Amino acid sequence: MKYYIYRNDRQEGPYEAQTIINMRLSSDTYVWNETMSDWQPISTVPELQSQVPAPPYQPNYGQPNYGQQPNYGQPNYGQPNYGPSPAYAVNQGPSSNLPQPSTHMALAIITTLMCCLPTGIVAIMKSSKVESLYYAGRYDEAVDASKSSMNWSIAGIVISLIGWLAYVLLVVVWGVSMAAYY
Repeated sequence: MKYYIYRNDRQEGPYEAQTIINMRLSSDTYVWNETMSDWQPISTVPELQSQVPAPPYQPNYGQPNYGQQPNYGQPNYGQPNYGPSPAYAVNQGPSSNLPQPSTHMALAIITTLMCCLPTGIVAIMKSSKVESLYYAGRYDEAVDASKSSMNWSIAGIVISLIGWLAYVLLVVVWGVSMAAYY
């Protein structure tokens, strides 16, 4: 059976049970699979329970054990006290090991500052979306935003070059026509 694990504020997996056992995870690491209704500590899953080391002893140094704060009679509303819900966590992050597309942010900024302001701004807006789309698991949209950022940057550079060439041509034509009068 394959399990997802939740550690370092992100979901990982799916992993086979033997792989999780070999990872030597702490007993408070949360796991989930399709048969579970919610994330559970690894120490409560029978298939993984016997292989997880017990939590280290922590002396209380004379402090009373207060435990968890009471809920004062308020309902829990079905919300778990740990980790994200499985439906949210499964859709979180990149869905595969595909590399993150390039943002082309440096090119977009250079285009904005040195070439063409309108196309550069659009390129910056597109490149700023790449990373968030990738980590939201929307890989195809992240690739499209990356390509769009590059295209807008190239368009700005081409427009700038055409403008400079037109300016140089205009100066040369003006200089030749002024030379005819002298």
